[in-house]
Amino acid sequence: MNRITFSPEDSHAAARILAECSRLARKGHDVSVTIFGTGTGDSAQDETVLEDMAPEGISVDLNFDNLSGIAEVSPADMLVRAKGGTPVSSIAVAAEESMLWFPHYDDSLGREMNVASLLMEAPVLSVTEEYGGLREYILSVELVTGAGEKVHFGSRSIKDVAGYEVIAMLLGSGGRYGMITGVTLRLIPGRTGTASGSAEPGKTEENEPLERMTAKIQKVFDPAGILRW
Repeated sequence: MNRITFSPEDSHAAARILAECSRLARKGHDVSVTIFGTGTGDSAQDETVLEDMAPEGISVDLNFDNLSGIAEVSPADMLVRAKGGTPVSSIAVAAEESMLWFPHYDDSLGREMNVASLLMEAPVLSVTEEYGGLREYILSVELVTGAGEKVHFGSRSIKDVAGYEVIAMLLGSGGRYGMITGVTLRLIPGRTGTASGSAEPGKTEENEPLERMTAKIQKVFDPAGILRW
């Protein structure tokens, strides 16, 4: 089994890598992909190397090392657009420069993550009771699916978040639906307080209908079954 690490710089690169992995898996090769993996394999820049590796099997790590940067901070719309690998701390600094605030930064768990990991892991944060849950601050998400397709959920406007249910589904999903390459977050004015500490992650009670629905949705996003989490 070959192990290889990719650090895509944008959603286009991530899409090419996942599309190639999906293609090889559909041809019968043993291919698995871990989103924000540990990166213990050899690094590669180009997905074309996967073809020669496929007969022996491939374990691919996709990380966010190069997928970082803030595209926009809008004081008028009170939002920030950022790539998935952008540290939450960088988002907080950019927001504060515009006299805005992302309250989930004030939790020690949220502070240490990049924004995609924050969404994919969706830890229970200490600020939730006072400022609301994480999904209330997510206006849109750009996702590259396991099939290598770029999809966008939500919009800039808090009054019209068309993909809201899908966004809620992505929270805490790990990497089972794909790689989050971009996020638009709602910000709030100023800084009205300081939250400290963290809460222990809670457990969500699962039932069979929910598991069946999750499996069906995962099949749509990852038809070749390459994603691991």
